[in-house]
Amino acid sequence: MIRLLIGLYILLVTITSIASPSYAWDLFGFFSSDKKEQTKEEVPITKEIIRFHKPVIRTREPHPYKHLPNIVKIAIIIDDMGMDKKRGNEFIKMNIPLTLAFLPYAEGLKRDTKRAIDNGHELMIHMPMEPLNSKVSLGGIGLKDNMDLLDIDVELFQAFSSFNGYVGLNNHMGSKFTQNKDSMAAVMQRLKNKDLYFIDSVTISTSVALSEAKKVGLKSASRDVFLDHEDTIEFARKALKRLERTARKNGHAIAIGHPKDSTIQALKEWIVTLDEKNIKLVHASELVE
Repeated sequence: MIRLLIGLYILLVTITSIASPSYAWDLFGFFSSDKKEQTKEEVPITKEIIRFHKPVIRTREPHPYKHLPNIVKIAIIIDDMGMDKKRGNEFIKMNIPLTLAFLPYAEGLKRDTKRAIDNGHELMIHMPMEPLNSKVSLGGIGLKDNMDLLDIDVELFQAFSSFNGYVGLNNHMGSKFTQNKDSMAAVMQRLKNKDLYFIDSVTISTSVALSEAKKVGLKSASRDVFLDHEDTIEFARKALKRLERTARKNGHAIAIGHPKDSTIQALKEWIVTLDEKNIKLVHASELVE
């Protein structure tokens, strides 16, 4: 009789466990001295609870430059190097590839240019050329519009002898001289003979410098943006944005700046953003053709 009752009970527990496991445990616990910890009371799930506990899906903000194309190249040339030692030294110390254009009559050139090369910068001769305003001094070395070929050779020889390690030349001023086809043709031929490149600073829109360079097969390019035509941080920042747009359009761009506090500050702010903008700073020699 007892075996029959036990068998019926086991059958009842088995059937009940299929329908309600927790109730089956309660029945089984009736005969067990080891009680399991009471389960928490089940709370019916409502729409309010679902809405309250709905997980928040956070999406990452789109990268502001994610849409940008492949890496573009920008060369920064700093003109008038060698005269303002304090500000010039700020550019020499920068840990980025700059192209530094030194005036050939500046003092201490061998020391300054060696430090610049040691810090990874590229060197150019910043060759003084006659401007439209005849009252502006060229300094100790320079090219004038009325010079014959011998005079041009003498001035260029002095410039070529002023320091070592330069690989190119650009014009300092020159709004008058760079319009003279014969004189510019002579200069370009001499640069080609020395395996240098030329960058037209474009101090006047009617410059023939680039076209004369191309005629003799000289590696050359022209300036796209002046960074500090106005000596304010606001102008320099806007100029760098314009430089970026030009580089996006053409795949590369060349800027010219000067040893000014506003230019130094703007560049220091700008260079930390280059990686995320897919911009690569290069020497000017990489952008001449």
